[in-house]
Amino acid sequence: MRRTTRAYLRKVVVLGLLCFGVLFAVHHWSVSGTSRRRTTARPGTVQDFAETLKVSVRVEKNLQLHVSGSSHVREVTLTNNGTSDFPSQDWEIFFTQIYIPLIGLVDHPEMKLSHVQGQVYMFSPRPGFKGIPPGGVYRFTYESNGNSLVYTDTFPNWYLTYKGSYPYVLESTRGDPAKFMEIQNTPQSWKASSDQSSYDFDHHNPPTSADRYTRDSVQDLGTDPIPVIPTPLEVEKFKKETAINMHRNSWVIVGDSSFLSEMEFLAHAWQLKISASEPYKYYIKLKKAKVSFSTNVAIHHEEAYSLEVSPAASTITITANKPAGAFNAVQSLIALRNTEGKIPSVVIHDAPRFKYRGLMLDVARNFHSKETIMRLIRLMAMYKLNKLHLHLTDDEGWRIEIPGLEELVSVGSRRCHDVAETECLLPFLGSGPRSHNVGTGYYTVSDYQEILAYAVRHHIEVIPEVDVPGHAHAAVVAMKQRYLKTGSSKYGYMDMKSNLIK
Repeated sequence: MRRTTRAYLRKVVVLGLLCFGVLFAVHHWSVSGTSRRRTTARPGTVQDFAETLKVSVRVEKNLQLHVSGSSHVREVTLTNNGTSDFPSQDWEIFFTQIYIPLIGLVDHPEMKLSHVQGQVYMFSPRPGFKGIPPGGVYRFTYESNGNSLVYTDTFPNWYLTYKGSYPYVLESTRGDPAKFMEIQNTPQSWKASSDQSSYDFDHHNPPTSADRYTRDSVQDLGTDPIPVIPTPLEVEKFKKETAINMHRNSWVIVGDSSFLSEMEFLAHAWQLKISASEPYKYYIKLKKAKVSFSTNVAIHHEEAYSLEVSPAASTITITANKPAGAFNAVQSLIALRNTEGKIPSVVIHDAPRFKYRGLMLDVARNFHSKETIMRLIRLMAMYKLNKLHLHLTDDEGWRIEIPGLEELVSVGSRRCHDVAETECLLPFLGSGPRSHNVGTGYYTVSDYQEILAYAVRHHIEVIPEVDVPGHAHAAVVAMKQRYLKTGSSKYGYMDMKSNLIK
């Protein structure tokens, strides 16, 4: 019996140790494997250097004065955290900067600063550069026009090429500029002028934590009883304690046929049915009629509405003269309903103060998908905004398909590392060397039609902007490639013989 028990225990211990060993090995393989993937690249390759070269940048002086006006000085620090010597020649580091560097004012004879195109620049070694040994540090400074705000004027995703190889993003600069920007909390690094009489002089210092705490120490005003934004013009008979509960009984929607789209919108939002006949109670009615106000405030009656929630009658009545007004009322009704399905007793008379209530979105410099635009439209409708200005083209990208001019999107909508810009635009605004990034993308004809139709259902007008003749770099590059491919200069911006913009 004892022998059997001991043998059993011995097996359990051995099996336990074996399982522990397997788990440890799997964990070690997983961790070390992940580590190797990060740092692994074969030593001495461009991928290895991109993973192990640490870049740090700081603004040393914002008060620098140059013959061309104000300027600032930046210090760049390169630290070799790898096991191989960072090479002395045959490499380039590409980066984006809005303020124009003063070429030739790199404060080091071993480093060269060159302008590539637009906001893209590159550092490369001069003949005297000796490389950076493992653990070594190399620093240099350069001067640029203007005054720099540390984070907002610095772009991420600097990238490295070596001996003409495929470029890799320097990992230390990937994503957030705050990762590699060093903050120097001195007046020299953030003041735009030392002359207190100057227009550019900053009279205020950057707020400290204590400053922000004191400034934000305001009395809690509590919860707004009317959760409708913007605040309605007139609110009457508001009783939070008396409410309709939409979770009880079977509610339906009825109304004027001219408001069918608005009824369908509410039916979809709340999973209700539209009824052809008006029941005795438990209905939401959309009625077509003129809305009157007691206020003298200038309002836009085409989008006016009234909304009456009557728990006593178990009815909700929306009155509007135009579909846009009915839609605004639906948005207010949705906002009034809490998470428990309760809607307080209230009478609202409302209309916009402003006819144009717009939002502008730049999709040219950084692209946003069709789905993102539709989500934005829903949010705009919730806040009763009615104009969406889409900035569709700029130097950094062309975002709308034009049938017959395919190069506008095949070339002009893509950003990647292509110095000659034959297949794509350069990676402006720190979008990185590969085309799978926010710098790449466009709306097909079908996409744009869907966006327009979706906006119409939400009573939002889309205002497309094609930015020409200025800010037309993407179009110029695309049409140049079209000319080289087809020989046709039709629709071209450029006189190919003189290389001048028409």
